[in-house]
Amino acid sequence: MQCTHHINKPIVSICVAPHKCQYQRKLCAVCQYEHGVDIDQSVPIQIFQEMVLKKLQDFKLDQSYELTQQKMSFKTVLSDTERMMKKIWQDLSESIKKMYEQIELENQSYTNLISVNTNLSESSSTDLEKLVSIVEGKSINDWNCQKYSYLKLLEKIKNGWDNGIQAFIQNSNEVLKKLQFIQMELNLVEGEEYQRKEDLYEILASVQDIDEQIYKGIIDEQRKEKISDIILSISKQVNLKQYESFVNEYATTSDIKKKIKKIINALRNILDHPFNKNDYSQKGCEKERLNVIKKISGNKTIIDFLKFLVQLTSIDEKFIRCGSNGLSLLVEMKVDLTNQSFEDIRIKNTSLIGRIIKSQIRWSFLNCPFCMLLT
Repeated sequence: MQCTHHINKPIVSICVAPHKCQYQRKLCAVCQYEHGVDIDQSVPIQIFQEMVLKKLQDFKLDQSYELTQQKMSFKTVLSDTERMMKKIWQDLSESIKKMYEQIELENQSYTNLISVNTNLSESSSTDLEKLVSIVEGKSINDWNCQKYSYLKLLEKIKNGWDNGIQAFIQNSNEVLKKLQFIQMELNLVEGEEYQRKEDLYEILASVQDIDEQIYKGIIDEQRKEKISDIILSISKQVNLKQYESFVNEYATTSDIKKKIKKIINALRNILDHPFNKNDYSQKGCEKERLNVIKKISGNKTIIDFLKFLVQLTSIDEKFIRCGSNGLSLLVEMKVDLTNQSFEDIRIKNTSLIGRIIKSQIRWSFLNCPFCMLLT
């Protein structure tokens, strides 16, 4: 395939950089030169194809045996249940029919004695004995008592059956709700599609609905796993288990996953923004710095994100610059950083003036005269 940006130049590689690629990720040799990203972010087409195939093999997405087995097992359970329910319904219907027929036959046997024996002088001795017992009231009274006890028992059985059916329906509806929830999860687009943002406030504002507990969970998980590439790590770990500790009665797993996706997109934008390249504490950035401070001052969720950026410096060196700038903004806004868990953070070329006390911080410094004063 030929490059659409440079005539007669074949596409030779694929861009894998975490940004919105101006060349739609298809690069010729000239595109690679103009692209402005590290060479290791440009992968030859053949190698990229092999990487994709390997990834598919690693996750065994092309092996449908287990999926087919579980689907067949589910179908078998449903089919067996349907067959058993049908048999139970048939047996129950037949039993109920026979019982009421027997009661009706017994009732009819008494009335038939009168209709058949119109001439009592010609009646058999057996029929006369029955008629005498009817007149005396003993046999018919016994039958009535027996009949009503049967009817009462049948009513009790019917009510018990009805309660059992209602419980079965309720349980089935709960199962159906769970299946519908899974279907909804499968239909959900995993968060928002990544869009390149140039405005710093717009990037920061994109994570305003993120709870600080999610940031804490991410940091704890990455430190425990000793991760060095935060975006790659949390992008790979989009699974249910990772989010169990974040889910509560107010948030579903899909809500948390969408918020994680927002964080990933914000971090990708931050990496490409001057906020991660320039020292915002310097005079040349004063206008933009003050403008951002004016917009975000007092906004707790954005302040939480800035604290998150500071903490990321202890995990991923790519965030040292933006984390340093984030700390600078926090100090300038006089945010109380007392008791913050800024463990092993790394700050670069930032003149910090403000309060950073009682924080139990272990510092790793890169050219930071002010920080060197802290012990």
